[in-house]
This record gives sequence, C-alpha cells and structure tokens, in this order.
Amino acid sequence: MARTPNKGIKYYGVDCNHIRNKKLRLLFKEHDAVGYYVWQCLLAYAYKEHGYYFDLNDEEAFEIVCADFIDKAPDTVMAVINSCLQRRLFDADVWRADKILTCVDMQEQYLLATAERRKKGGTIQFNQRHLVIKLPEKLSGIEVLDGAGKRLSREELILAGCIAGKNAINTGMNEDFTGNECIKGEGEYNRREEIINKREGEENIGTPVVFLEKKRGLEGPLYSDVLGHVGGRMKDRWDGAYISYVASQFFNHYKAAGWKINGLAVEDWTALCDKWMNRQLSFDRDKQKAK
Repeated sequence: MARTPNKGIKYYGVDCNHIRNKKLRLLFKEHDAVGYYVWQCLLAYAYKEHGYYFDLNDEEAFEIVCADFIDKAPDTVMAVINSCLQRRLFDADVWRADKILTCVDMQEQYLLATAERRKKGGTIQFNQRHLVIKLPEKLSGIEVLDGAGKRLSREELILAGCIAGKNAINTGMNEDFTGNECIKGEGEYNRREEIINKREGEENIGTPVVFLEKKRGLEGPLYSDVLGHVGGRMKDRWDGAYISYVASQFFNHYKAAGWKINGLAVEDWTALCDKWMNRQLSFDRDKQKAK
C-alpha cells in the first residue's frame, strides 16, 4: 500500500536580519505589529499544514484559521494578505490563478526542512501550477503533480523548465541568488541587485533578459520580443499559430496592466513569460485529460 506523503514541517529557519527587510518594515508601518504577526502566522500555518503554501479556497476553513490560529478577524487578515501581495512577500501570479499564498522562500525552506525526511525514504509533493522555484537535479523524494494530480516525469519537468542545471530550459532566473523575498535582510537584496546589474552587461547567456526600468522604462518589451521568446522556447511543442496565440495573450495582458504587478514594475518579463507558458502547458494537459 502506497504511503501518503506527509505534507507539513515542524520548524523553519529565519534569517536574523529579516526584520531589516524594507518590505517588512513597510508592512509594519502600514499595519503596525499586527501586520508582522499575521504574516508570521500565515507562514507558520502554511508550513505546519501544507509545507509550502497557504490555501484560501475554502472560506469557512479560512474563517476558522483566523479565529483559532491567528486570533484576528478575517477582514484584518485579508488586509495584511493584500499588503503582502503588493510588496511581493507572496507570489501574486499564483495567488491570482489559484488563491494560493506561496513564495520562493517558502518553497526553498520546505526543501531544506524535509531533506532528512527524504533521505530516509519519505516523499514530498509540489503542484506544478504553484511552483516558483527550480528544483534540484536530483529529485530523490520529490514529486511534482500537474493540475489533474498526475505525477510528472523528469523529462516533462525539464521541458517545463522546473529543474535547475545545464539540462534545464533557462527561465531567466539567476541561479546565483535565491530570491528569498520572505525573510532575507536588505544585504541579500543589495547582492541580488549587484548580480542583476552584472548580468545585464553579459553577452551570450541564453535568452536576453530585459529589465524594464533600465532598458525600456515602463514601456515593456515589443510584441516581436515576446513572440521570439515564446517561439524559441516552444518551437518543438507548439505550431506557429499557437505560439502567436500564447504570445499575444501574454503581451496584451501585461501591456494592459502597464507591465506592472500590484503597482510594481516588472523587472524580468522573460521569467514572467516562462511562468505563463508553464501554466499554459499545465492547462493544455488538464484539458486533454478531460476529453
């Protein structure tokens, strides 16, 4: 009989300098100590129950969590959640798609906290629709499911750009920094900016990364840029008409939004486009299975 994977974890690490993070200071300024407290409660509950995410799809369950675990009114908790999304303490794309709260740091913490469990033969699972990190090349004890609950093969994960390493599709995410938005101190943000600035001047590093604030202001990429990017990634999987369809959907969506997410300018549209394509692949698989 197959063993049901244990989702939650009992502990997680916190950077001692995380309180200096300017995003957390702004959260504190807006909501006082309540904002920080609610954010920490959301993380603790997510780690304890699901491992790497907080699910808001069940309104009654959310109200119970607010009353019994957080001890705050749902309206108060939602106000803090909205502020966290605006400041990118949680991934806004995953939230809009599935009402799931997660981020890079939560998923990396989950991998770290379950390392010993996986060494002993345990298994953890990720939903591909919610994955915002690249997984290690060695997938021992790690399963990734699509939207229909089907386990994806290593080959499928490589094609979707979900695995780090030389064999993976470059999603525009720099492996030199982790992007731990949730709990890293400002020193990590400065380091991230240094690496971004360094990469901007490099040549032949795969698909060019466009940093809007530096190269095109807030105008965003040209449609031809997007079309070329999607075509380069998916020429072996989609025909020309479908590539044009996906590229135009992505371009029109973010152009209408001013190339902003929750009021903040998009820094790397190629990484954003790759996430869009990964979700489209997942949607297509789900649609095919439903027939």
